[in-house]
Amino acid sequence: MIKYYKFDIGDGAMRRNGVHVDYLDSKGEWIEDRELIRKFIGGDTDFEEITEKEVLELINKRKKN
Repeated sequence: MIKYYKFDIGDGAMRRNGVHVDYLDSKGEWIEDRELIRKFIGGDTDFEEITEKEVLELINKRKKN
């Protein structure tokens, strides 16, 4: 099950599928970053879970720029 998160500051986003974590780059592409899983394991998360619809809107916005 894929979950999506936004950062508490700015318009950054991540997606998580088990231990696989990607972040959304400025071009609207998903980039794998294995180090991000530490944020979830250590409990150091300042992320808000968002819907797939919300993340798709963010991707479209970034691809337009």
